[in-house]
Amino acid sequence: MPTSKLDHEQMARPWAQSFSDVDGFPQMLVQYVPDGGTGGAAATAAVTSATNITFLVDTAAPAGTDAVGASGVVAFATYTTMGAVADAINGTTAWRCILLGAKRADASATKLLTAGATSCRTASGLRIYGDASATDHISFAITGERFVNYGLNGHVKESKRCWNTLLSASLNVGLTGGTPQIEFSFEGQRASEVIQVAHSLVMADDTLEEIGVANPSVPYLQAPLGFRIIGRVSVATTVDDIAKFEVLGKSAYINGEQMIDRPPWVDQS
Repeated sequence: MPTSKLDHEQMARPWAQSFSDVDGFPQMLVQYVPDGGTGGAAATAAVTSATNITFLVDTAAPAGTDAVGASGVVAFATYTTMGAVADAINGTTAWRCILLGAKRADASATKLLTAGATSCRTASGLRIYGDASATDHISFAITGERFVNYGLNGHVKESKRCWNTLLSASLNVGLTGGTPQIEFSFEGQRASEVIQVAHSLVMADDTLEEIGVANPSVPYLQAPLGFRIIGRVSVATTVDDIAKFEVLGKSAYINGEQMIDRPPWVDQS
C-alpha cells in the first residue's frame, strides 16, 4: 500500500494524448448532478461562442434547485472571465464545473467553441472545447480532477491531494503569422490559486519542438500540490493547423490510502 508522495508518483500511470484539431482542446467540464437538483431525466448544455452557455433540464429552463444563471443562461457579458463562469456554475446545487485548458483570467467571450445542446447528465460530465479562430492560443491541461458517479461522493478535487506532472511534449503547429510561444503554467480552480508560469519557450512555424524526455535541456515539470498544469501555444494571430501535438503526463491523487491516476482527458464522453 503506498504511504508516501514518492510511492504514489512511482505508481501513477502515464497517459498520452495526441491532438490533431485546433478546436479539439477541452477547456472545461460541466456536469448536472441529479440528486443536487430536481433529479431531471435529461440535462443539456449548449454553447454559443462569444455569447453564452445555455442549460436545460428536461428540455426546459432550469428552475428551483436546478437553477443556474438567468433562466439557465450563463451570459458572457455578465460573467466575463472563465473563472467567473466556473464560479457561477459551481455556486449552484445541481451543476458543477471544472476548468481544464482555460485559465481563470481568460475572457469568456473569446474562448469557447459553439456547440449544440449536448447531455451533461453523465457520470463524467461534458467536455466543452476552445475556439481557436476566436483567440490567439490553443491550450490543454494535465490534471487529475474529474467527475465520477455523477459527482456524488466522487468529485476528485486536486485541492485535496493531487500531483500533476508533465513528462514530455512533442509539438509542431502551423501559424498565420507572428512568433509562437509554448508556455507551461500552474493554476488551481479557485480565485486565490493564481497562475505561476513554470516554463516558456519560443517556437518556430511548422518546426518540431520537443520538451522533457526527448529534450533533457527542457526538463519535465511537476505542479505544486493541488494545481493543474496548463500548456498553451500563443501566437499573434491564429493557429492554422497541427502537424504534431503529443503530450505525455501523469496524475497521482491520494485520498487516504487510495490513489486515482486517470486524468480527465482519457475516456470521457
